[in-house]
Amino acid sequence: MIWFEILKIALAGGLLGYVVGMLIVKRPYYINRVRPKFWMRIAKKMDIKDWAKLIGASSFFIILTYFVITYSGDFIGRFWALYSPEEYVFSQIEAVSPLLLLITATLIPVIEEWVFRGILQEEISRRLRSRTAGLVLTAAIFALFHLSNPGTYPAAVLPLFLGGLMFGICYIYAGLAGSILSHSAYNFILVLPAVLGI
Repeated sequence: MIWFEILKIALAGGLLGYVVGMLIVKRPYYINRVRPKFWMRIAKKMDIKDWAKLIGASSFFIILTYFVITYSGDFIGRFWALYSPEEYVFSQIEAVSPLLLLITATLIPVIEEWVFRGILQEEISRRLRSRTAGLVLTAAIFALFHLSNPGTYPAAVLPLFLGGLMFGICYIYAGLAGSILSHSAYNFILVLPAVLGI
């Protein structure tokens, strides 16, 4: 069974890496979006209104995403299992170190949002000339990609898709910083009880 999990991760990661790599080669601008210098320049130009919009949008989407994913997951979970608690990747990290779980859960969204919203959503929207198509297709790719996580069952696709929609809408409204903040904070809320031993 371990070989199947390794194969899932390698195939999903390899395919996503190849596609994103090809897009970055065509548009090197995308790589600049993850450099601290890029973010510092933007932050220095922001006024209080810009900060309020960013924090407000992120806060709204943190709460909305939490409820959408929680309720859809609870509903689907009545009929099918979403995750295997023993195999789920975050359960395994928690067993090693709750602090490592917190760090992992809050830093991974930086890369995920850059890849899924900052690159894929942008490219799909541009190529199809539709922000809606870019949003929906990227949310679907986001959900399907997460099936490569050990212990994640197919029934988890719907809550993950809805979460991808929420982060994608946040990206449209508040930019990459907004979707990163909302995704990281959402994950922080999820893992905080485990970190605190609750």
